[in-house]
Amino acid sequence: MALLSIIVPIYNSVDKGLEQCLKSILSQTFTHYELILVNDGSTDASLEVCRKYEQADSRIHIIDQPNRGVSAARNSGIDAAHGEYLTFIDSDDVIVADYLGSLMKYSHDADLVVCGVKQEFPDGCEKLFNAPEGYHKLSDTEAFHNLIKSRLVFGPCNKLFNTNIVDTFKIRFPEGVDYGEDRLFCYEYLMCASDYLGVQGVYYSYLVQPGNSLSTIYRKNLFSLEYAQWRRLYELYGTKGNLNENTRRDLMLELFWMVNDAVAELSRHKIMTRENLRKILSVPEIDEIKPYAKDINHNRFLKRMILKRESTGIMYFYKMLGLCRK
Repeated sequence: MALLSIIVPIYNSVDKGLEQCLKSILSQTFTHYELILVNDGSTDASLEVCRKYEQADSRIHIIDQPNRGVSAARNSGIDAAHGEYLTFIDSDDVIVADYLGSLMKYSHDADLVVCGVKQEFPDGCEKLFNAPEGYHKLSDTEAFHNLIKSRLVFGPCNKLFNTNIVDTFKIRFPEGVDYGEDRLFCYEYLMCASDYLGVQGVYYSYLVQPGNSLSTIYRKNLFSLEYAQWRRLYELYGTKGNLNENTRRDLMLELFWMVNDAVAELSRHKIMTRENLRKILSVPEIDEIKPYAKDINHNRFLKRMILKRESTGIMYFYKMLGLCRK
């Protein structure tokens, strides 16, 4: 039976459900795994909790390192893994009892195995994301597009990765990137994979922690990070031969709304200047959005100003909008 390596990055997780996470892993029906707990410089009792579980179960191994961020923690886990397959679980999430078994059942059938996710919010609301069911070649444009649209490749959890592919192509999480690094890892893996299998069912619960929203602060480099991820996704479509009129349209519409949201953030945080707008409007692919302008349901004036890169018009629009709201 193939060995599975489970990697759990941990940072100050005692009050965020660390023990519930570990208990859900140790309660799995599939038991042939090693559990790698990477303590990334926690200042609470996370390390002590990990050691308690390590003493009780020989499958558990602890890596204790200075705080270097979640990417470095996951990379340390990958470097230490002995399993033929890898899966990642965040320390504040939980998995149902047959999660590992449901993924490992298909470990030999595809380069990537993915299942559905339940997103749980602090107010008790839930949102489900289901995987495109069945076996699919990544060269199949519709199947590939459905996987991307499922929003299940935005992070490394709820998936089974082939360790040989990860090591052969030296796929690692980009360190020093604190937003979207998990998405980039998945994109790099898909670059090197040939197929995927979607498991029917929701087996992974992602808990949205209070204060995880970016809406209350302005990140100066957020748009550049998002654009870099979009650009890599665009390249991924091209590499897999999956750029056609439909997928190109969807990608261009996604870019438009990314630009629009970045512009709106400048207004909301009262930092809208020509220089800041120029940084956003300088992305070359804006010209490629124009053929799909009729598919963009938005204020016609603002849409036209964005597509023409007219900073003055955009600033005028938001000035008038602010006056109307007073």
